Amino acid sequence: MKYFDIHQHLNYGTDIDVYAREMRKLNMRAAVNSVGPMFGQPGNQATLDAMKRHPDVIVGFGYIGLGRGDTPQTVQKLYNQGFRGLKMIIPKKDYDDRSYYPIYRKAEELGMPILFHTGIMAGTEGICKHYQHIPEVAAVNHAALDVASRRMEPITLDAVARAFPKLKIIMAHFTSENRKESMSGMLMWLPNVYADLTNVTWYFPRHHTLYMGKLIKELMGKNIPREKLIFGTDTTTSDLHMVPKQRKTVEDVLKVAQFKKSEIELIMGGTMNAWFPEE
Repeated sequence: MKYFDIHQHLNYGTDIDVYAREMRKLNMRAAVNSVGPMFGQPGNQATLDAMKRHPDVIVGFGYIGLGRGDTPQTVQKLYNQGFRGLKMIIPKKDYDDRSYYPIYRKAEELGMPILFHTGIMAGTEGICKHYQHIPEVAAVNHAALDVASRRMEPITLDAVARAFPKLKIIMAHFTSENRKESMSGMLMWLPNVYADLTNVTWYFPRHHTLYMGKLIKELMGKNIPREKLIFGTDTTTSDLHMVPKQRKTVEDVLKVAQFKKSEIELIMGGTMNAWFPEE
Protein backbone atom coordinates (compact mmCIF):
# COMPACT_ATOMS: atom_id res chain seq x y z
CA MET A 1 0.00 0.00 0.00
CA LYS A 2 1.20 3.52 -0.80
CA TYR A 3 0.54 6.05 1.95
CA PHE A 4 -1.25 9.32 1.18
CA ASP A 5 -1.09 12.41 3.41
CA ILE A 6 -4.08 14.67 2.70
CA HIS A 7 -2.73 17.71 4.55
CA GLN A 8 0.76 19.07 3.97
CA HIS A 9 1.84 22.70 3.56
CA LEU A 10 4.57 23.88 1.21
CA ASN A 11 6.61 26.45 3.11
CA TYR A 12 9.52 28.75 2.39
CA GLY A 13 12.93 27.15 2.33
CA THR A 14 11.87 23.74 1.07
CA ASP A 15 14.26 21.97 -1.28
CA ILE A 16 11.52 20.31 -3.30
CA ASP A 17 13.87 17.77 -4.87
CA VAL A 18 15.08 16.60 -1.46
CA TYR A 19 11.46 16.54 -0.28
CA ALA A 20 10.36 14.38 -3.21
CA ARG A 21 13.26 11.98 -2.72
CA GLU A 22 12.38 11.50 0.94
CA MET A 23 8.70 11.05 0.16
CA ARG A 24 9.54 8.26 -2.26
CA LYS A 25 11.60 6.58 0.46
CA LEU A 26 8.54 6.78 2.69
CA ASN A 27 6.39 5.24 -0.06
CA MET A 28 4.11 8.27 0.20
CA ARG A 29 2.17 10.80 -1.83
CA ALA A 30 0.64 13.99 -0.46
CA ALA A 31 -1.96 16.63 -1.15
CA VAL A 32 0.11 19.79 -0.79
CA ASN A 33 -1.23 23.32 -0.39
CA SER A 34 0.45 26.67 0.25
CA VAL A 35 -1.81 29.40 1.60
CA GLY A 36 0.55 32.36 1.09
CA PRO A 37 2.58 34.93 3.07
CA MET A 38 -0.12 35.41 5.73
CA PHE A 39 0.72 31.84 6.81
CA GLY A 40 4.45 31.96 6.14
CA GLN A 41 3.97 30.08 2.87
CA PRO A 42 4.82 31.07 -0.72
CA GLY A 43 1.40 30.39 -2.31
CA ASN A 44 -0.22 28.61 -5.22
CA GLN A 45 2.49 29.29 -7.80
CA ALA A 46 5.08 27.53 -5.67
CA THR A 47 2.76 24.53 -5.29
CA LEU A 48 2.19 24.48 -9.04
CA ASP A 49 5.93 24.50 -9.74
CA ALA A 50 6.50 21.71 -7.20
CA MET A 51 3.77 19.43 -8.47
CA LYS A 52 4.88 19.86 -12.08
CA ARG A 53 8.39 18.89 -11.03
CA HIS A 54 7.32 15.84 -9.00
CA PRO A 55 3.83 14.73 -10.10
CA ASP A 56 4.35 11.22 -8.75
CA VAL A 57 4.58 12.62 -5.22
CA ILE A 58 2.54 15.85 -5.10
CA VAL A 59 -1.18 16.32 -5.74
CA GLY A 60 -1.73 20.07 -5.75
CA PHE A 61 -4.50 21.61 -3.65
CA GLY A 62 -4.93 25.27 -4.59
CA TYR A 63 -5.76 27.87 -1.97
CA ILE A 64 -9.01 29.78 -2.51
CA GLY A 65 -9.58 32.92 -0.44
CA LEU A 66 -13.29 33.10 0.40
CA GLY A 67 -14.27 36.75 0.39
CA ARG A 68 -10.68 37.66 -0.49
CA GLY A 69 -11.03 38.17 -4.24
CA ASP A 70 -11.21 34.62 -5.55
CA THR A 71 -14.11 33.56 -7.78
CA PRO A 72 -15.38 30.48 -9.67
CA GLN A 73 -13.06 31.57 -12.46
CA THR A 74 -10.15 31.23 -10.04
CA VAL A 75 -11.22 27.65 -9.35
CA GLN A 76 -11.36 26.92 -13.08
CA LYS A 77 -7.91 28.46 -13.58
CA LEU A 78 -6.42 26.31 -10.82
CA TYR A 79 -7.98 23.20 -12.33
CA ASN A 80 -6.65 24.07 -15.78
CA GLN A 81 -3.18 24.47 -14.26
CA GLY A 82 -3.33 20.94 -12.85
CA PHE A 83 -4.59 21.43 -9.29
CA ARG A 84 -6.94 18.62 -8.29
CA GLY A 85 -8.26 19.88 -4.95
CA LEU A 86 -8.78 23.09 -2.99
CA LYS A 87 -7.80 24.37 0.45
CA MET A 88 -9.98 26.88 2.33
CA ILE A 89 -9.33 28.76 5.57
CA ILE A 90 -10.07 32.17 7.20
CA PRO A 91 -13.19 33.09 5.19
CA LYS A 92 -14.54 36.62 5.56
CA LYS A 93 -17.99 35.12 6.31
CA ASP A 94 -19.22 31.75 7.55
CA TYR A 95 -18.40 28.86 5.23
CA ASP A 96 -22.11 28.41 4.46
CA ASP A 97 -22.65 32.01 3.36
CA ARG A 98 -24.55 31.91 0.07
CA SER A 99 -22.10 34.28 -1.59
CA TYR A 100 -19.58 31.40 -1.63
CA TYR A 101 -21.94 28.92 -3.29
CA PRO A 102 -20.81 29.67 -6.87
CA ILE A 103 -17.26 28.71 -5.85
CA TYR A 104 -18.45 25.44 -4.30
CA ARG A 105 -20.60 24.76 -7.37
CA LYS A 106 -17.60 25.11 -9.65
CA ALA A 107 -15.51 22.80 -7.44
CA GLU A 108 -18.30 20.22 -7.50
CA GLU A 109 -18.59 20.52 -11.27
CA LEU A 110 -14.84 19.95 -11.70
CA GLY A 111 -14.65 17.13 -9.15
CA MET A 112 -12.25 19.02 -6.87
CA PRO A 113 -12.43 17.95 -3.20
CA ILE A 114 -12.10 20.77 -0.68
CA LEU A 115 -10.01 20.57 2.49
CA PHE A 116 -11.55 23.01 5.00
CA HIS A 117 -9.86 24.16 8.16
CA THR A 118 -12.37 23.79 10.99
CA GLY A 119 -12.60 25.34 14.43
CA ILE A 120 -10.11 27.33 16.48
CA MET A 121 -7.08 28.49 14.54
CA ALA A 122 -3.64 29.52 15.74
CA GLY A 123 -2.70 33.17 15.46
CA THR A 124 -1.34 33.96 12.01
CA GLU A 125 1.33 36.25 13.48
CA GLY A 126 2.73 33.37 15.50
CA ILE A 127 2.67 31.08 12.48
CA CYS A 128 4.75 33.63 10.56
CA LYS A 129 7.28 34.52 13.25
CA HIS A 130 10.07 32.41 11.71
CA TYR A 131 9.67 34.01 8.27
CA GLN A 132 9.97 37.71 9.06
CA HIS A 133 13.14 37.91 6.95
CA ILE A 134 10.96 37.40 3.86
CA PRO A 135 9.62 40.82 2.73
CA GLU A 136 6.12 39.69 1.72
CA VAL A 137 5.66 37.94 5.06
CA ALA A 138 6.98 40.89 7.05
CA ALA A 139 4.54 43.14 5.17
CA VAL A 140 1.42 41.23 6.29
CA ASN A 141 -0.89 43.23 8.56
CA HIS A 142 -2.25 40.40 10.67
CA ALA A 143 -4.82 42.53 12.52
CA ALA A 144 -6.37 43.49 9.17
CA LEU A 145 -6.82 39.88 7.98
CA ASP A 146 -10.22 39.71 9.67
CA VAL A 147 -9.84 36.21 11.08
CA ALA A 148 -12.62 34.67 13.16
CA SER A 149 -12.49 30.99 14.13
CA ARG A 150 -16.26 31.00 14.66
CA ARG A 151 -16.77 31.29 10.89
CA MET A 152 -14.97 27.97 10.45
CA GLU A 153 -16.98 25.84 12.88
CA PRO A 154 -17.69 22.41 11.36
CA ILE A 155 -21.45 22.97 11.50
CA THR A 156 -21.09 25.73 8.89
CA LEU A 157 -20.23 22.96 6.41
CA ASP A 158 -23.51 21.14 7.00
CA ALA A 159 -25.50 23.30 4.57
CA VAL A 160 -22.67 23.23 2.03
CA ALA A 161 -22.58 19.43 2.03
CA ARG A 162 -26.35 19.25 1.56
CA ALA A 163 -26.44 21.87 -1.20
CA PHE A 164 -23.59 20.19 -3.12
CA PRO A 165 -23.97 16.44 -2.55
CA LYS A 166 -21.33 15.51 -5.14
CA LEU A 167 -18.71 17.81 -3.60
CA LYS A 168 -16.24 15.89 -1.46
CA ILE A 169 -15.68 17.84 1.77
CA ILE A 170 -12.76 17.08 4.10
CA MET A 171 -12.97 18.64 7.55
CA ALA A 172 -9.54 19.16 9.09
CA HIS A 173 -8.64 18.27 12.69
CA PHE A 174 -11.08 15.57 13.80
CA THR A 175 -11.07 14.86 17.58
CA SER A 176 -10.29 18.47 18.57
CA GLU A 177 -12.12 19.39 21.75
CA ASN A 178 -14.20 22.23 20.38
CA ARG A 179 -15.46 20.43 17.28
CA LYS A 180 -15.41 16.66 17.69
CA GLU A 181 -19.12 15.99 18.35
CA SER A 182 -20.45 18.05 15.43
CA MET A 183 -17.87 16.51 13.10
CA SER A 184 -18.87 13.04 14.23
CA GLY A 185 -22.53 13.77 13.53
CA MET A 186 -21.76 15.06 10.06
CA LEU A 187 -19.65 11.99 9.28
CA MET A 188 -22.66 9.91 10.26
CA TRP A 189 -25.33 11.63 8.20
CA LEU A 190 -23.64 13.29 5.23
CA PRO A 191 -22.17 10.83 2.72
CA ASN A 192 -19.90 13.37 1.02
CA VAL A 193 -18.22 14.55 4.25
CA TYR A 194 -14.88 13.20 5.51
CA ALA A 195 -12.44 14.22 8.25
CA ASP A 196 -8.66 14.22 8.47
CA LEU A 197 -6.70 12.93 11.44
CA THR A 198 -4.20 15.77 11.71
CA ASN A 199 -5.11 16.40 15.33
CA VAL A 200 -3.93 12.88 16.20
CA THR A 201 -0.44 13.34 14.76
CA TRP A 202 1.01 16.02 17.03
CA TYR A 203 1.34 14.09 20.29
CA PHE A 204 3.39 10.95 20.72
CA PRO A 205 3.32 9.64 24.35
CA ARG A 206 1.77 6.22 24.85
CA HIS A 207 -0.99 7.63 27.06
CA HIS A 208 -1.98 9.94 24.19
CA THR A 209 -2.21 7.01 21.81
CA LEU A 210 -4.48 5.11 24.20
CA TYR A 211 -6.66 8.18 24.84
CA MET A 212 -7.03 9.03 21.16
CA GLY A 213 -7.79 5.44 20.20
CA LYS A 214 -10.58 5.20 22.77
CA LEU A 215 -11.92 8.63 21.75
CA ILE A 216 -12.05 7.75 18.04
CA LYS A 217 -13.74 4.44 18.81
CA GLU A 218 -16.40 6.32 20.79
CA LEU A 219 -16.88 9.09 18.22
CA MET A 220 -17.15 6.71 15.27
CA GLY A 221 -19.55 4.36 17.03
CA LYS A 222 -20.70 1.30 15.13
CA ASN A 223 -22.37 2.97 12.17
CA ILE A 224 -19.93 5.52 10.72
CA PRO A 225 -17.90 4.00 7.88
CA ARG A 226 -14.27 3.92 8.96
CA GLU A 227 -13.13 5.11 5.53
CA LYS A 228 -14.69 8.50 6.33
CA LEU A 229 -11.40 9.21 8.13
CA ILE A 230 -8.31 10.25 6.18
CA PHE A 231 -4.66 10.25 7.22
CA GLY A 232 -3.06 13.70 7.34
CA THR A 233 -0.20 15.33 9.24
CA ASP A 234 -0.61 19.12 8.77
CA THR A 235 3.17 19.23 8.59
CA THR A 236 5.26 21.53 6.43
CA THR A 237 7.30 20.17 3.56
CA SER A 238 10.56 21.22 5.24
CA ASP A 239 9.68 19.18 8.36
CA LEU A 240 9.35 15.83 6.63
CA HIS A 241 11.52 14.17 9.28
CA MET A 242 8.47 14.23 11.56
CA VAL A 243 6.23 12.24 9.23
CA PRO A 244 7.36 8.66 9.98
CA LYS A 245 6.63 9.13 13.67
CA GLN A 246 3.33 10.88 12.92
CA ARG A 247 2.33 8.09 10.58
CA LYS A 248 3.09 5.40 13.13
CA THR A 249 1.15 7.30 15.79
CA VAL A 250 -1.98 7.35 13.61
CA GLU A 251 -1.68 3.66 12.82
CA ASP A 252 -1.22 2.84 16.53
CA VAL A 253 -4.24 4.96 17.46
CA LEU A 254 -6.42 3.20 14.88
CA LYS A 255 -5.34 -0.17 16.23
CA VAL A 256 -6.33 0.92 19.74
CA ALA A 257 -9.68 1.98 18.23
CA GLN A 258 -9.99 -1.64 17.02
CA PHE A 259 -10.15 -0.80 13.34
CA LYS A 260 -9.61 -3.70 10.96
CA LYS A 261 -6.43 -3.89 8.89
CA SER A 262 -8.41 -3.27 5.69
CA GLU A 263 -10.00 -0.15 7.24
CA ILE A 264 -6.63 1.20 8.34
CA GLU A 265 -5.25 0.72 4.85
CA LEU A 266 -8.12 2.75 3.38
CA ILE A 267 -7.54 5.55 5.90
CA MET A 268 -3.77 5.62 5.45
CA GLY A 269 -3.85 5.83 1.67
CA GLY A 270 -6.33 3.61 -0.09
CA THR A 271 -9.18 6.09 -0.29
CA MET A 272 -7.06 9.04 -1.43
CA ASN A 273 -5.08 7.02 -3.96
CA ALA A 274 -8.43 6.00 -5.46
CA TRP A 275 -9.56 9.63 -5.59
CA PHE A 276 -6.27 10.72 -7.17
CA PRO A 277 -4.91 7.80 -9.21
CA GLU A 278 -1.31 8.11 -10.32
CA GLU A 279 -1.03 9.17 -13.95
